[in-house]
Amino acid sequence: MSERVELLAALHWNMVPPFAQENPQLGNQVDVIGRCVAAQVRAVMPPGHQGSPIDLMLCSTVISGAITGMTSISDRLFNVIESECRQRPLAHLHTYMCAGWGYALSYFLRHTDSRLVMLSMVDVDVHDLAYHRAHTQIGKLGFAITTLLLGLPDDRIDKVRTGGPFGGSAFKEFVLALRQHNELHKPALSFIPFFGAGLSSIAERIIGAANLGVNRHDDYGHCFGSDPWIGIIEWLQRTPLRERVNVSAGMVALSGYFALCNVGLSPQTRIGSSVVNGRESELESEIAEGARLYTVAELHRKELSTTRMGS
Repeated sequence: MSERVELLAALHWNMVPPFAQENPQLGNQVDVIGRCVAAQVRAVMPPGHQGSPIDLMLCSTVISGAITGMTSISDRLFNVIESECRQRPLAHLHTYMCAGWGYALSYFLRHTDSRLVMLSMVDVDVHDLAYHRAHTQIGKLGFAITTLLLGLPDDRIDKVRTGGPFGGSAFKEFVLALRQHNELHKPALSFIPFFGAGLSSIAERIIGAANLGVNRHDDYGHCFGSDPWIGIIEWLQRTPLRERVNVSAGMVALSGYFALCNVGLSPQTRIGSSVVNGRESELESEIAEGARLYTVAELHRKELSTTRMGS
């Protein structure tokens, strides 16, 4: 096993709002969310996995407080997920907002002996609030459900760095910590939040634009905790890896937290992404169809074959 956290599989759905507004009762929307998460969990599951359930945590920034704060509603969500994919989440982190995946990873590394874990970033707006479409500092906001399968190393020390809470937005602390992290670990690239011009230009100046993944803010907006993982998926879709590489995934929550992690990628990392309309009927179609993930190696063999046929 690697000495770092390994990304084994990642599936991203860019969620076009509004979300499940045809039947906007919270219980119905929770059921739809649960089926979406379960569909992604099934997709990222290791091929042929027959073992015990894999530890799963949910992380959210934009989601109804009723879903994370009311036991009856959170139990309903967990029950739907478990019934659909036989994996029951251990928790649903909301406090750390966009940086929640880092705190979930930190928990797994420090307090479990898990070798395989799943994280699902769930950011949909069941209330369809105009407030959730833009932010004064960040700019345009987007929505996503993104699920990861991660392999954890034997050595659990200092594999994830988290910081906070800080009195301000934590952005300054985040970019300085990322620069220090990169000087130590020398990643091929760093993948950070999709922010508008103001914050992204500061990050480019401190980290170096050439050292950062593509900022997809103009296309997607800021999709909360999913951003660096979207960046990694899209980079792998463009990049035919021939060996394992090390990248940095980083996230800052303007509530005062940040998270940084070394992430190992390989030609066998399985990836997938799609744009999904938030209408309930289309969500159910996506769920029923099921997602097929391709390894990076398979993806680029297909592209090479297509190119040769067209030449």
